[in-house]
Amino acid sequence: MTEISFSDIIQNLGSLSAMVLLPLWRSIGELRKGQERTNIILARDYVAKNECKHKHQLLHSDISRIHERVDEII
Repeated sequence: MTEISFSDIIQNLGSLSAMVLLPLWRSIGELRKGQERTNIILARDYVAKNECKHKHQLLHSDISRIHERVDEII
């Protein structure tokens, strides 16, 4: 009958955790990096959209002023 020592159990648990937990930890880290990149892209798009919206409003006010001046001339 073979004896299982406490150190064998600890060694097996260490090997098992190295095979399972380390790749899992790395993949979670990669997911976080990907999420950070996505958040940066979304923030940049949000700012660009707001800038476009503001410029669109300015263009509409310019067009309205031009129409008013044309109406005054006619």
